[in-house]
Amino acid sequence: MPDTSARDFFELIAGLGLDLPIRHYVGRLAGQPVATSSFFLAAGVAGVQFVSTRPEARGRGVAAAMARAPLREAQALGYQAGILQSSEMGYRVYERLGFRRVSEVGNYFWKR
Repeated sequence: MPDTSARDFFELIAGLGLDLPIRHYVGRLAGQPVATSSFFLAAGVAGVQFVSTRPEARGRGVAAAMARAPLREAQALGYQAGILQSSEMGYRVYERLGFRRVSEVGNYFWKR
């Protein structure tokens, strides 16, 4: 996540409240944190979000593992569907995991 967005993102997450069905993951290589992901559970669907991998750890299957971990947990909780929004960089990773493109979403950023 770009440093310019990190503060706003963490303020958003903190403002959601602790009682929401959200989980966060940290991926490590050789004991060092190199990746993150999160999921939100709602309406019978697991929404995988914020999958990110440090540049030096890319190309090693880390992003795929960070997407699979929340999906496996959601499945163990009884969820049968998963969704995510992908960057162009991550699209092939998620396609190999079995996701298929169903729509295009525009992203907009407003800074006060």
